[in-house]
Order: sequence, then C-alpha cells, then structure tokens
Amino acid sequence: MGCGSSTKNIPGDSIIREADRVEVFRVGSEPAASGAGEAIGGYPILATGKELGADFAARLSKVLRGGGVTRNQKKCGLEPGVAYRLWSGDRAVEVLVCFNCDVLWPHVVGSQAAAPHHEWQDFDPARAELLALTKEAFPDDAEVQGLPERRN
Repeated sequence: MGCGSSTKNIPGDSIIREADRVEVFRVGSEPAASGAGEAIGGYPILATGKELGADFAARLSKVLRGGGVTRNQKKCGLEPGVAYRLWSGDRAVEVLVCFNCDVLWPHVVGSQAAAPHHEWQDFDPARAELLALTKEAFPDDAEVQGLPERRN
C-alpha cells in the first residue's frame, strides 16, 4: 500500500464492503497473556456489546473504506479499547481501534494474531465519524461516551 492509500486495498475489503452484521467489543489496551481467555487480534475481550445489523455494518463499512482512513505513518503504539468484527456470511474481519492516537488495525479472522505496524491504518480525518459510530455501539459505556471529539 502506498502512502495515503485507503483501506480499500487491504485484505478483507470484500468482507468489509459486503458486511451484513457487526459484533462490538471492549478490549484491553495491552496484548493478552497466552491462554488468558477470549481475545481479538491478541487483545483480551473485556465486554461484548449488542450485535448490530446491516444498517450499522453499511455505515461502518463506509467509514472504514472511505478516504479518511489511510496507511499509518505515526510512531505510536496500538492501544485499542474497542474492536469490531464485521461479518459477511461466514467470513469476518476484525478491526481494533485506538482512539488515543487514531490508529486502527483491520485483519481477516484466522490470519496472523500479531498487529504488525505496517498494516495499521490512520483515521485522523474520519475520527468524528468513527467515534459517533462507536458511541452508538456502546451507549451505556461511560468511558466510550467520554471520549473527546478531538484527540488531545
């Protein structure tokens, strides 16, 4: 992927584009210890939200595939707090989201578990849209609801 390219070029793009439902999770910001229980992309699941349908999947897909998500050039570490699992039939893509530095990591379920830096995506221009969807997905989560509109 070249600098400035969008997630339309990532593996799993067809799954994201055709997603018909989305599972939502609160995840730990540090990788899970080996054998520590359920995890997404190596990060522990702290809570599971309500599964969301095709309308939400389409709106999330639009943000993820839009021009506001580009190849990451930041030197920060991935500390996700939220994860999405977008399903198209029996295929899924997981997207770990870090609102501390506006970086996300999409990966096809069943692919490698480590989060290689070169696969991370920057979502600075799409923060407002992704944050609104995240707050919608976690209406009763005080930490999510308290996330600022702009990164500090």
